[in-house]
Amino acid sequence: MLIKKGLSVFIVLAIILAFGLIACDPGGGDDEEDEYGPLVDGIRYKIGDTGHGGGIVFYISHEGFNVEGYGPANYLEVAPEDQDDNGSFGTYGLGLSYSGTAIGTGKKNTAIIIAEDDSTAAKACVAYSTAYTNPGDWFLPSKDELNELYKFYVEVTNGKYPGLNPGFAEAYWTSSEYDNNDAWCHHFVINDQFEFPKDNFGNVRAIRAF
Repeated sequence: MLIKKGLSVFIVLAIILAFGLIACDPGGGDDEEDEYGPLVDGIRYKIGDTGHGGGIVFYISHEGFNVEGYGPANYLEVAPEDQDDNGSFGTYGLGLSYSGTAIGTGKKNTAIIIAEDDSTAAKACVAYSTAYTNPGDWFLPSKDELNELYKFYVEVTNGKYPGLNPGFAEAYWTSSEYDNNDAWCHHFVINDQFEFPKDNFGNVRAIRAF
């Protein structure tokens, strides 16, 4: 009886321990699985993959985010090359009716800039297309979207994605207005987001949400 009772206690303790280990690891210990975002048209993507539109996936939101005026998305992908190395944000002294900085605002920003100003940077992004996308699908990133692209740039520079070379330059325009005279730029080499006169020139890299 004592042997049977001791064996029963051991089995119960083993079961409790097993459930405790599972509870401590809600992801099931599958780190590789967690790298992938939600399904889009039957495919899950991870950072560095070729995206839904032929770009490079650089941002994933498992919860999803709202693309202002267009609907929900889970990913941001970046074009594999610059669309302009000498683009301007727009007209110095001209204010816009809308300008956001958050993730999900870049597409609306770009549409507003094109409707209300003469921007070679925004136009270059909207004109870009791939074999999988049409002109108008891509846009100039907002301040926070470009900051996520900077984080990806750091990982690429540090060799996290061998063989991947998107060829980033130094300073890029965002689609986020600072005031009537200036807009936000991001200098990738020194990691500085700063206001820059709208009629000056900078690099332009289009992104796309899906």
